[in-house]
Amino acid sequence: MTATKPPQADIERPIVFFSGGTALRALSAVFAALGRHTVHLVTTFDSGGSTARLRAAFAMPALGDLRNRLVALADPALCCPALIQCMNTRLPKEGDQEALRAMLLDMGNPAHPVWKGLKATEALTLQQCLQAFLQAMPARFDARKASLGNLFMAGRYLQEHRSLNAVMALFSRLLHVHGEVLPIVEESLHLAAVLDDGSICVGQHHFKDFTQPIRSCFLTVHEPDRDRNGISVCSPRASSAALARLRQAGLVCYPMGSFFSSVMANLLAGGVADAIASLSCPKIFIPNTGADHELCGCSLTDELRILVQTLCETHSPGQTAGAESQARAAVTAETAGAAGAAATTAPAATEQTESSAIRRQPGTLHSCGTAWKQLAGRFVSHMLIDSRHGRYPGDVQEALTLARTLGITVIDTPMIQPDGQHHAPERLAALLVQLRDAGLAGGSAAAGGAGDGLNASATEAAEAASAARDKGTEGGRHA
Repeated sequence: MTATKPPQADIERPIVFFSGGTALRALSAVFAALGRHTVHLVTTFDSGGSTARLRAAFAMPALGDLRNRLVALADPALCCPALIQCMNTRLPKEGDQEALRAMLLDMGNPAHPVWKGLKATEALTLQQCLQAFLQAMPARFDARKASLGNLFMAGRYLQEHRSLNAVMALFSRLLHVHGEVLPIVEESLHLAAVLDDGSICVGQHHFKDFTQPIRSCFLTVHEPDRDRNGISVCSPRASSAALARLRQAGLVCYPMGSFFSSVMANLLAGGVADAIASLSCPKIFIPNTGADHELCGCSLTDELRILVQTLCETHSPGQTAGAESQARAAVTAETAGAAGAAATTAPAATEQTESSAIRRQPGTLHSCGTAWKQLAGRFVSHMLIDSRHGRYPGDVQEALTLARTLGITVIDTPMIQPDGQHHAPERLAALLVQLRDAGLAGGSAAAGGAGDGLNASATEAAEAASAARDKGTEGGRHA
């Protein structure tokens, strides 16, 4: 039911999401089914499973979250289920390594069954991408559970001289994506956490297994599970494409999802906090409900505080080129030892990252004193919750009190499904569009009461579009 031109406001003043992972898949699919144009700034720091092996082989950013979001936003009226299935296909998770590599090589044959059902142009494009990957594939590459979609994208990445944005442009056209999916950075970096006891752990794949709270997180060129004397903290500039679209946002959303690895990781890139602070549109925080293993020991109050403090810490008010002076100050303050010595950098990221990085001692984030309380309104204008149906960690009333103290408008409205874990994507999509439109009409303050009068017809339209999409694409999307 899509293949229609999106509203002009969607293009000129889009809803911009900071995310990664799969938590926004259902919401993204609803926006695509409605033909709405949304912008998704996505993390590239995953470090587990087959992604880790692909990254190690080519010293490249993680592609899985980008692929997932592209597929979720594919136009169901134009993108055939066979293409979705091909992008989602994985090799077996167990088996002889030589046999798995041979299986991949066989797929390079245009007559292989994996290409069945694809249009000729689609099959040719993907075959060319796969051939580029196969030509560069290390002789002992571990192909267990490898995603074909990730391998296609990796091949194109190598063809395009490591331009991730060029990869996104090609696959957005191929999948007829409604909206834009942009990497928050193009460098090959990893996410690290400073835990409550002061210890440091590198690697996003570890975040779900922590048994103590995360104090802060940062980006580094230090690779996971490597024994080195020190860790270098990097704050690369966000990609120019990501910053350009963020500055045009009609609504900024910090959505549900893994709090640290999907949401907070996006906010660590240079220029992001400054761009958000310069906007007068609604800036919406939608906290998780139910289980988020990364929030071990953290309450909803902690989430709100960490969100604002992180943005406050990375914000450079009144400066557009302040990174250089901050870097000099940070280098002066950097101390020796396990937490302060510079690590050996990964080959692919060294030059670009080091030239743009703000380097500081791990664990110094959230050192902005009480200034964050005065600056909170520049980064978050609204918090959306469903206190009746949601299950939020800690004392919800304490979090609501903090939000109101900070001048953040709380919209408490039904939007959680009966399981208490998942948001109702149709209702949430309608609410976000309404908040964006209200903000365009009268600024972020005017959006404050939008949740109370949510247009029923908007929700019904979203539900109808979602049902039509599910009926036509379920087979391919869940392959």
